[in-house]
Amino acid sequence: MLGAILKTKGINIQEIGQIVSPLEEIHFLRTKFSAHVSGTAEKTQIRKKIVSQHGTLKDHFRNLVERTDKGVKLLVELTSRDILDI
Repeated sequence: MLGAILKTKGINIQEIGQIVSPLEEIHFLRTKFSAHVSGTAEKTQIRKKIVSQHGTLKDHFRNLVERTDKGVKLLVELTSRDILDI
């Protein structure tokens, strides 16, 4: 929904991705790794992919936090420039 709102405000696709992508990834990982979800094969596959891309889960976490931080800062900047009237 946030992406759609940003699009209607005329924000370019790259900036929308910078804001929304890390949040979507957090949501995806939370959904797949929450305690009440079964399917350890899928979890193992996701972990292996993350490690192959980032080296360690710790490095992936750092990367995800940094991208989220940048996205939130961009959202704050858009708000402070009155592009978004939140």
